[in-house]
This record gives sequence, C-alpha cells and structure tokens, in this order.
Amino acid sequence: MSIEEDYRDFQLVCDNCGKVHDELFEEFRDAVEAKKEIGWKSKKINGEWEDWCDECCYEGDKEKCKDV
Repeated sequence: MSIEEDYRDFQLVCDNCGKVHDELFEEFRDAVEAKKEIGWKSKKINGEWEDWCDECCYEGDKEKCKDV
C-alpha cells in the first residue's frame, strides 16, 4: 500500500521507486484525492493495491499505470 499512515498523518509513497510525496494528509481520502491530482496511478495487482508516481508511470509499465 502506498498511502502510509505515519502516526496520525498519511503520506504518498511510490510502490515502484519509493519516492515520497512531501505533503502530509490528515485524512486518507485527502491523500487519495491528491494522488489523483498529481498524476499518480493505482492498480490492484495480485490482490494488492499498488500506487506509482507520475515519473514511474511515464517511464515504466504503461499497463500498470492505467487507471482502475
């Protein structure tokens, strides 16, 4: 899972390269909305959600970076 809880805040972490988005979010749903706004993509792979940052989606596997 690439939206990780850190004490009471949530942060975006790319499951491919480990890039951490610098903004923290108080609510999980706010992190999800921000992820979409900045171009990160999510997909369920082998039963687990993966989130890839915009850079990995540009350079990486286009199939994994299609919106669910």
